[in-house]
Amino acid sequence: MSKLEVIAELQQMLQSMRTIAKNLDKGIVCLKEVLDAEAFIPTVLSNEIRDCLDQINKKQVEFNEKYQKLNNHKPSEKYIVLESEFEESRRILEENNKQISAIKFFLSIHSKDEAAECVLQKRKEKLAGLDFDNIDTKIAEPYILLQEAYSEEDIKKKFSLVYRLAAHFEEEIVTGIQFSTLFSRDETISVSSGVPNEKETVGQDQQEFYSDTEKGENEDVATNGDVEDDSQKLSADELLTDKKLEDLYTKESNHILAVQETEKSKKGFGVKEFKSDITKQYSKEKIACLVEAVRNGGYTIEGITIKKNVDAKIYENVTEKLLQAGYLKKYIVKNLGEFFSLSTRGENAFKVHGKS
Repeated sequence: MSKLEVIAELQQMLQSMRTIAKNLDKGIVCLKEVLDAEAFIPTVLSNEIRDCLDQINKKQVEFNEKYQKLNNHKPSEKYIVLESEFEESRRILEENNKQISAIKFFLSIHSKDEAAECVLQKRKEKLAGLDFDNIDTKIAEPYILLQEAYSEEDIKKKFSLVYRLAAHFEEEIVTGIQFSTLFSRDETISVSSGVPNEKETVGQDQQEFYSDTEKGENEDVATNGDVEDDSQKLSADELLTDKKLEDLYTKESNHILAVQETEKSKKGFGVKEFKSDITKQYSKEKIACLVEAVRNGGYTIEGITIKKNVDAKIYENVTEKLLQAGYLKKYIVKNLGEFFSLSTRGENAFKVHGKS
């Protein structure tokens, strides 16, 4: 039984003794009334008082034994002192367990990139002799932060956490967390994907997309604009600082994140145009990119290439086409790289029949 479990049991015993004491107090009040009246003490009342005293005696003996095994000294005789002590002990133990869990999690993560794996191993070697019973909070805090960033699904919150990670970890680790290229061997499913193997599901996803577009085949397109040439390039004026995400950073770092999107991303969504854009070329890969952006809030070329085990040039080409067609946004993170997420138009593609 863990220390936390023992403390929880002792807290329950205190509460049980307090309840018995209240019942005993009621019996004593009744007993005093009887004694004041110089009357015979009812047998039922005598038995109730005796039972309460017996229960409290047994509880106290059991409590003392458990407490001394846990702390190697006798407990206070005051309930309120013991309860305060238990709450503080619980807080310390839970924090310690959180620290241990975070460091053990770090020890479980790996990377398919040799350079990143080498950096991870050097870190793990330094942690090998760590005394888990006496962890320095300053040592553990960065690993708690890393575990939170690894598991965070909200893209803006993840940026905030990763920005703080940069002060504690090597670039290879920070980049791996940001772009979900690290994986934990303690998980049956990688957090970077959050889903079973895409090779098994993409065919089903593709069929669902086509099914939805067929249902809306006769619907009006939300915009009258013609499909733009896939070779269209982003202009310098389209490089914008994302003001919402900018607020997450300090003033001296307010250019760490920029976003690129085409004018077409601001246009309405239409089912026919969507089907045309998707089926022109590399339809399977386009759908895989969109599915990745929906499920994980975004993706990187490196991450999706590793997951699909396909030539990176294919996903670079496909991503560029989706970007030019207005279904994606491109985020550029200073000194860390870039990733892609759905634009407003891309999000509308995943609403029923493509309607806004």
